[in-house]
Amino acid sequence: MKYSPNFNFYQGGLHSAVSEVVCSEGLGAKVKSLAVPGVSRSGKAAELMAAAKIDAAAIVEAVKSF
Repeated sequence: MKYSPNFNFYQGGLHSAVSEVVCSEGLGAKVKSLAVPGVSRSGKAAELMAAAKIDAAAIVEAVKSF
């Protein structure tokens, strides 16, 4: 799948979809949001993801601190 920043915004992104399922199914799981803050920029995907703190390193750090 090609990287698309549209999946990574707080509103209407992947976080919203996951949160809706967790709540509607009564799963009782905690959900940590990692999303693009504000308006996305143009550039290489890896650089943009690192800048928005949604790259692999940021995910690992979020999991460890959760």
